[in-house]
Amino acid sequence: MSRSSATLEPTLFGTQSPWQRAGWIAAIVAMGACAAVFSALQVAVVIAGLVCLVLTISRPSWGIALVLLAIPLEFAVLDLGTVGLSAVQIVMLLLAGLMVAEMFATGRFEIHKTPLDVPIFVWLAVGFLGAVGAVDPAATIKKAGMTLVLAAVYYLVVKKVRRLSTVSELMTALVVACTAVGAYGIWVSYRYLASGVVTGNSLVVGSEGLSVPRASSTVGDPTLLAGLMVLALPIAVMLVVVQRGWKRVFAIGATGIVLVSLGFTFTRGAWMGAACGLAVLALEKRSRRALIVLAVILLLLSPADVRNRAASSTNFGRAEISHRFDYWQGALLIAETHPLFGVGVNNFEYAFARLPVAETAQRVAIHAHNIVLALLSETGVIGLLSWGAFIAGTLVLLLRRRRADQCEERRLWRLAIAASILGSIAHQMTDSFLLEPTVNAMLWIFAGLAVLMGSGLIDDGTSDTSPGSSE
Repeated sequence: MSRSSATLEPTLFGTQSPWQRAGWIAAIVAMGACAAVFSALQVAVVIAGLVCLVLTISRPSWGIALVLLAIPLEFAVLDLGTVGLSAVQIVMLLLAGLMVAEMFATGRFEIHKTPLDVPIFVWLAVGFLGAVGAVDPAATIKKAGMTLVLAAVYYLVVKKVRRLSTVSELMTALVVACTAVGAYGIWVSYRYLASGVVTGNSLVVGSEGLSVPRASSTVGDPTLLAGLMVLALPIAVMLVVVQRGWKRVFAIGATGIVLVSLGFTFTRGAWMGAACGLAVLALEKRSRRALIVLAVILLLLSPADVRNRAASSTNFGRAEISHRFDYWQGALLIAETHPLFGVGVNNFEYAFARLPVAETAQRVAIHAHNIVLALLSETGVIGLLSWGAFIAGTLVLLLRRRRADQCEERRLWRLAIAASILGSIAHQMTDSFLLEPTVNAMLWIFAGLAVLMGSGLIDDGTSDTSPGSSE
């Protein structure tokens, strides 16, 4: 019997490739040279990088998992002149570089065709065209270049991932990374709270005027931390449903940490987005029991101050809410003057500051605080439509004929990924950080998995196998 092509996960450069052997030799020589020339810390960094390289070449899905596991290192930015690269971006550049190296090694300069190719290529073109006439073209070109790298990671996922167990591993890596980020955010906030230190983003809650710091963790911003937790929460809940034994115990603990850290961000839009994502999970019978338990725990244990802050979401008199109307009005004015390609990614702040609005209005804004209006103002109608087609196509691939999928675990993961995306979009109706590297990397990996599962290319391990078969 021959092995089904879906059961194999190809390695970069193939098996026993001369390029692969040369790579190992070069790695050994590089480690020896570093040990002789550099300090212990520098040697450790180089060795860690080489280990990552070896793992990525040996099994590309490990490299994709490294993108997710690098999320807690968002604070570590490598400055290259005017360009700063986060750990997530560095790992993605490594993957893109290896993908190009594989093309040269094999002589096959091609990428797999996918149902999302058209919106992806249009989105890439809009990114670079948006630099024309932008106030800060360098920032726009950097974002467009990084989107090109994200697209390479997307095509790597489509090309290399074939096993359902790999999907589970990637989802576990995502939850592990977000749990680490969330736990650190809780710990830092608790330390500030216990010592009575008031931070710049602290909120006064309770009748005693207790000053509670908003968790920001290693990502440096409470809203971005909340966005990560919104994406991770449906995946963590689904891990509880899918896994068994100690893995389920870990998933339960991770879900709790994600929830608590989300609460400590005090981001109301994220709370609504998380509720939306969890509501989507209720479409599957197996996840409803976990959701009921989660709802009871939240109802019984949520502090009154958290519930009061959530209820204040409709208080339009609060400055942080009323200012959003200024941001949205400004985004529409910008879109009127730059309808096709917008003012360029990362240029909303400059364009908004120049708008002829009333002096009483909020005049400073980094982004539009609404993903639709942010895309409309920064990338124009064409950018908004291409991004919308990309997201819509991803969701269609995940949800279309999902109930007809014969593999239950694959069906559950399709729903969990769709819930994460929909929850994030709901959150970003009042915020906009989709182009941040951490959130963006997760979205493109999700899109790649959506193509595979929606097209029936992820094998559940039930195919007949025999040694020595090729892809």
